[in-house]
Amino acid sequence: MEYVFTTSLWIGYCAFHSYLISIGFTNLMSRLLRNYYAFYRLFYILISLVLLIPLIKYTGQADTRIIITYGYPLSIVRYALIAGSLTMFFYAFFFNYDSLSFFGIRQILNFKTAKDIDSSTDIRKNGLLGIIRHPMYLALIVFSWCGLSE
Repeated sequence: MEYVFTTSLWIGYCAFHSYLISIGFTNLMSRLLRNYYAFYRLFYILISLVLLIPLIKYTGQADTRIIITYGYPLSIVRYALIAGSLTMFFYAFFFNYDSLSFFGIRQILNFKTAKDIDSSTDIRKNGLLGIIRHPMYLALIVFSWCGLSE
């Protein structure tokens, strides 16, 4: 039953996280906040972190029975997946995303200037983003699945 509750919390978090960045909601926030919409991305990141940290702490306190043990042949695959996931995460972060826009800093720097950044209409399809829509999420899932503790 604990796994069902934990899974429900994660599903709720992911749904809320996705809703806050959805085109419909961001368009609503853009209309409501007008010029101050430049601060929305930073607000989105902060809310995501504030909700994610207790969720991770709660999940970490859950029953941690080992499901998969990595013997000799699987340990090579495990470490290759860990290295690949870290490489994918940092490659996507530094080369596929504009890090300043990702955290909302570029929007704040351009606050009250003629520059307007509208990322809701621009979907990038180069690099890893041409293969998978959320390479950093995939990398974190693979990293978590392989785990470093054992």
